[in-house]
Amino acid sequence: MWYLMSIFISNIKSMLTLLDSFTGNKKVFIPNDPDNVTIYICGPTVYDDAHLGHARTYVTFDLIRRILSILGYHTTVVMNITDIDDKIIIRSEEKNISPAELSHMYETRFMEDMASLGVEPPNVLTRVTDHLDEIITFIQDLIDKDYAYEKDGDIRFNLANYSNSYNYPGFHVHETEITSDDKDFALWKSNTKGLKWKSPWGDGRPGWHIECSAMATHIFGNKLDIHVGGIDLAFPHHANEIAQSQARSSDTWVNTFLHTGHLSIEGQKMSKSLKNFITVREALQKYNPQILRMYFALHKYNSPISFSHNELDRAKNIWDSFQSFWRKVNGLPSEIKWTEKSRSILNNLIRTKKENTIALHDDLNLPLVILNLTNLISLTHSFIEDNIYPIAAKMVVKYTQNLLQDLGFPVITYTNNNTDDIIQTLVDFRSDVRKSAGNKQQLYTLTDTLRNETLPKLGIKLEDQGNRSYWSLLHTQ
Repeated sequence: MWYLMSIFISNIKSMLTLLDSFTGNKKVFIPNDPDNVTIYICGPTVYDDAHLGHARTYVTFDLIRRILSILGYHTTVVMNITDIDDKIIIRSEEKNISPAELSHMYETRFMEDMASLGVEPPNVLTRVTDHLDEIITFIQDLIDKDYAYEKDGDIRFNLANYSNSYNYPGFHVHETEITSDDKDFALWKSNTKGLKWKSPWGDGRPGWHIECSAMATHIFGNKLDIHVGGIDLAFPHHANEIAQSQARSSDTWVNTFLHTGHLSIEGQKMSKSLKNFITVREALQKYNPQILRMYFALHKYNSPISFSHNELDRAKNIWDSFQSFWRKVNGLPSEIKWTEKSRSILNNLIRTKKENTIALHDDLNLPLVILNLTNLISLTHSFIEDNIYPIAAKMVVKYTQNLLQDLGFPVITYTNNNTDDIIQTLVDFRSDVRKSAGNKQQLYTLTDTLRNETLPKLGIKLEDQGNRSYWSLLHTQ
């Protein structure tokens, strides 16, 4: 009986729980298809370069996507590009190019920025201009079900009729406001300039909210496992997506909504008027992409964060500590046999693996995982004495490198194929020492030159500690 109970408890611990942004409840995640988790990401409106707010959202959801893979889930990710929008029209007029040219240019730059940050591209990338037929069909279905109506040439969603059957998921909306016509949102806009398409209701273009519902439904059908985006999209965008999708299918559309928290700059909202607006390209001129990635990984996906130099320094120190540990273990000899030190390291490693598995299953708690890893390498480092490391330290190196690589961090490799050059260097050094005829100053010069110039050129770092020295390979990415 106890054996069966222990299996049950173990299975409960291994269940993934997620906090749904709309309900505020944490629940066990059960995908519609256990072999394929469907994820829809609200992509950018491409009228300008991506900024740090975009980086926070898309790097964070790239980390989530990778965590799901670590936990054994296969995912199919769809992201949209909004290439129909008033901002696109205005900016294209400013630049004297067509809206299509402008949106293509900034879509390309957005994808380049995301690649620089290590964000994997979606499995499917959709554009509004490629899905006008699906959008029109979706709107017509809502009209047929009496959830949409025409007003002044526009097609609007009927929130009053919807709220008679369902609970509108909008944030901070009173019942009297829900039934008011001025809260009915546009599904199709007429009399627009710049971008127009033909429809049964006249020339025009789709409203913002209908885009994602139509494209996600076209690809995934009426059931979606996870829908993600920034918290600023929760209302009204995602609330309206839920309403129109539920009205059309008469069923729950999304299993779980995940939203990233706001990003501020030194405690202030990012704004061009405040001169604290930072694009991804500007940030990458100052910070390595792996440092930015570590910075986002150190914060819970749904927590608000403030972008600051102190926080960046913290991320850099943590990233540097991993690299320093890997280099040191790689450059030192190991003990020749298994000792109590190795046993202690192994016990720490086993405990860390268990704690990390539980943390990732508990609403994707990546910051706790990073903390556990830093504690692990710190404990392991304390067992390295006299420039010799316990055998089990290599196991810690392998685990930390593999996990961080799975999370999209660039794994540092330490290789050196200059064997012939190294041997020749030692032969030359021996000859130079023999020629010095005991001249101490000349010997010091030779050894300093070997350490500071010759070996670094061969990819080897030599460090002195007291009366002893140890070496490590300079890393290449």
